[in-house]
Amino acid sequence: MDDGTRRLVEADLASIMPFTQIAARHGVSFVDVALVHHRMRPQPVAWPEQIPVELWNEARDAILREPTDD
Repeated sequence: MDDGTRRLVEADLASIMPFTQIAARHGVSFVDVALVHHRMRPQPVAWPEQIPVELWNEARDAILREPTDD
């Protein structure tokens, strides 16, 4: 994802939009949106939405692969 798209995704996350809506709006995946949200500090409130378990697992696995600041 390029920096311009990332900034737009961050703005939508800050306005508390559903991840699936943000992904569709910017042509990125749910996992991409979840990773941007995970990297944001402070982390905005996430919009509660129901998604397929497989999609949630894919996002969780991607977040767990993220390097830590430790």
